[in-house]
Amino acid sequence: MFYVVGIPSKAHPLLIRKILKSLWFVISYTEKARRYRLKSFGRPANEHKYTKNESEQITAVDYFRDTWNYRLCYTHLPVVELYDPDDKNQSYFLPMELVNVDEGQPNLQPLTSEQHAKATNKTVVHPDECYKMIRRVADERRFKQDPYLEKFGLTVDVDEMLMLPARILPPPKIIYKSSHGAQGDVIERVQIGKYEREPDNRQIRLTRDFSQRISQAMSKYGIRFNSSPIEKFDAAVPQTILARMNELNMQEYEVIIYILDQVGDDISHLIKYFGNIKIGMVTQCIRFDQLVSNSDPREMDMYIQNLVEKFNARLRGVNQLVSLMPALTSPSARSDIFMFFGIDCTHITCSHVQPSIVAVVGLKDSTNTQYAALGLDDGSFEKVLNNELRAIQRACQQLYGHNQLPQLCFVVVKKRHHTRFFTWNKQSNQANNIQPGTVIDTDMVSLNGFEFYLNSDATIQGTSRPMLYQVLYDEIGFTSDDIQQLTYYLCHIDVRCTKAIYVPAPVHYATLHVSHHLKLHYKSQMVKDMNEINHVLEHTCLSTEKQSQLYSKFKTTNNSDMAVRNRYFNEPCH
Repeated sequence: MFYVVGIPSKAHPLLIRKILKSLWFVISYTEKARRYRLKSFGRPANEHKYTKNESEQITAVDYFRDTWNYRLCYTHLPVVELYDPDDKNQSYFLPMELVNVDEGQPNLQPLTSEQHAKATNKTVVHPDECYKMIRRVADERRFKQDPYLEKFGLTVDVDEMLMLPARILPPPKIIYKSSHGAQGDVIERVQIGKYEREPDNRQIRLTRDFSQRISQAMSKYGIRFNSSPIEKFDAAVPQTILARMNELNMQEYEVIIYILDQVGDDISHLIKYFGNIKIGMVTQCIRFDQLVSNSDPREMDMYIQNLVEKFNARLRGVNQLVSLMPALTSPSARSDIFMFFGIDCTHITCSHVQPSIVAVVGLKDSTNTQYAALGLDDGSFEKVLNNELRAIQRACQQLYGHNQLPQLCFVVVKKRHHTRFFTWNKQSNQANNIQPGTVIDTDMVSLNGFEFYLNSDATIQGTSRPMLYQVLYDEIGFTSDDIQQLTYYLCHIDVRCTKAIYVPAPVHYATLHVSHHLKLHYKSQMVKDMNEINHVLEHTCLSTEKQSQLYSKFKTTNNSDMAVRNRYFNEPCH
């Protein structure tokens, strides 16, 4: 059975279909074991009609009472449209109470932000505990007594972990953006506000205080609001949001700051979709509970500072500058200008229909170029060199013609590996995380080619996980120190953070774009489905004839005997 409470009735079909579309269902009126997928919903069981004897129309309630001797308990619930994936053209409309979710199915739906946070907290392991877990597994596995390893002549030394030499790279000098001596850009108009319901006086005061503070903070980056922000309070409904956005766009507003109160991630994703794809406006979403939790003046200043850095980047501003010259030792490299690219790709989970999404992000126009790709397995390296690299070279030849061609360096960043490094404190007899800037390029790396591990960021919680970098191609002539130091420097220029991140900024940008457009892809489909359902529901006040036309797609197939008649129901309704 399905019970849906606490949400508008118009949203029930879309909500249930999005949640249940990937599950398998079984029917309870037959002993034949068959599984079905959910396609849609029809009219209530006391209104939905089957065709009997090729001409007679009978409701689902009467049919199951007369044919199966079963009295439906929930006649007001809609019938469920099921289909067999092997025969998608054949649909079966059954009362909801006769349809069960098959047992033992994995949940393939993506996690919400709250679920993801809880899962992350559960998997956080202190480095000393991680070290002990590895030691415990090695002891329990008893590799020295393993007969299979012995047959192959393999031995595993589990007495102690491998001791490796490492270096700590110096961080770059970072120059942060200041408003001193800068005229800055001017934003003509800005709108603040978006609530699920009418805000109270406390919410209005906190919102206005926030709007004043963010204007002051933006001025430090040379960006000024030319007019005072206006306030609009709307319901967090997709149609209302889009209408308001179109209205503000017609009035030449440049920036919209949304303060969302008690709404889910789907609304913020829809706002990004409307702003970035449909209209082309700069938007920033803020959760009201975050304003409340950071209401202390010092905490609010820090929160706004982090927010403004992201906002400034969206307005194509500069937060900090890092000179790459100290990272380069080769005279030829120091005299060149570089353009850095980040590439990432993601695949739609459990789908053979939806396309993969690829993002390529470039940082600065120049003559020499470095590419970094994320998430390639070892078997893909040769394909990259034979296909992708050759395609890039052909594109450069077409673009530059007879001019000097740019030189290329192609680096793969691998983050999905199981290698962990620790430092050992003899005084406390405890394992700790390695420091930011730690690089390991001996013993643990492949002898074929150039590889190195680099831990660029300071781990806030859990055990640090350094990235594995593999240089597939280099015609620029970088030394090993050049690439390692340059990679570490690029981890400090992310506009969303004032500290080093775990991968170079171009790769991180590509990952963010892939994730962002994947969400937009889902939300655009959701908007399409919601508009279709709302269009149907808005017409339910029409005549019976018109309603029948609108629901004609839910028409049942002629299957009066329901295939099997060997089971009857005499269970009472409760």
